[in-house]
Amino acid sequence: YVALTRARQECHFVWACVEKNENSAAMWVLHPGAAELSPAALRAEIAALAESAPEAIAIDPLESDTRVPPVIPGHRRDARVTARVFRGAIDREWRVSSFTSLAEHRDTEQPDYDRGSALVAEAPATGIHAFPAGRTAGVLLHTIFEQLDFARPDAIAPLVERKLGAFGFNAAEWRDPVAECVRRTLRVELAPGLRLEGVTMSARLTEVEFFYSVSRLEPRALSGLLREAGVERLAFDPRRGVLRGFIDLVFEHRGKFFILDWKSNRLGSDSAAYHPAALRQEMARHHYALQYHLYAVALHRYLRLRLGAGYDYTRHFGGVFYVFLRGIEPARPELGVFRELPPRERIERLDTFFDSAL
Repeated sequence: YVALTRARQECHFVWACVEKNENSAAMWVLHPGAAELSPAALRAEIAALAESAPEAIAIDPLESDTRVPPVIPGHRRDARVTARVFRGAIDREWRVSSFTSLAEHRDTEQPDYDRGSALVAEAPATGIHAFPAGRTAGVLLHTIFEQLDFARPDAIAPLVERKLGAFGFNAAEWRDPVAECVRRTLRVELAPGLRLEGVTMSARLTEVEFFYSVSRLEPRALSGLLREAGVERLAFDPRRGVLRGFIDLVFEHRGKFFILDWKSNRLGSDSAAYHPAALRQEMARHHYALQYHLYAVALHRYLRLRLGAGYDYTRHFGGVFYVFLRGIEPARPELGVFRELPPRERIERLDTFFDSAL
């Protein structure tokens, strides 16, 4: 593509009926829609293409006995070679940013999978609490919930067993604890009348990748807007450009849209370790409040675009759930689930802030 579209003087392109050329990019460009072409049909289509632009395209048949001499670039021993001096200017502030680059000063555009927790269990753990921590475990659990139909409990065990094997875990050892963790998560009441087991595939979007423009991104100002949410001491370089991210799950329930993020962080040896104060501490440690506000602006802009003039944040935005999977207990819904509904005014201020000129 670059050779054909960037040539300044002349470009020679060799094209013929050769093995596997039907799967090549050139076949799609030169013969769109053709399932199979004979040499004669191929030549006819190329001739028609040349006739359509005689000032730009010429056909020079390459006979089978043609011998093309090798190209030997000229070289003078006394020639002085000097590099051109770059005199332009590179805008260092324009970039693609992400939650991780803002919170941890690492430029990354990958989904946010858990890397474990600084806390260590003080007592022997069993069940899901003994399941290994770290990024691989986080990706495994994310993948299970991403592919699972929440309304099909019979699909849990087979999917868990397949994914454990695919990720290198002992399926016989961990199938039951992980499957039971999934079942508890689907049964827990996230909000009055809201359980994931009632969310159908048609009412959800998984691993939602988003991009949105940011005209202004400066750490002190952003920290000020989010101070009430506990976000402080951001220290990234000032920037503008595009913000990119991945939302684990967006789903609709009774006309409201929710954001959900799966967390496999290990906070202790039993579910009691995932009490509300511990969750708030973990949220603050990892700057998750910054993350869900960036996600909320993304969903706010998406709903405003898709729902049009009828969109209203108060009526349509249901809130944010951070589900710490190891701590879920349906009988005690306060354990393992962080719930938040960012105030409308804050999200609108952020939306305006990102669009403001520096």
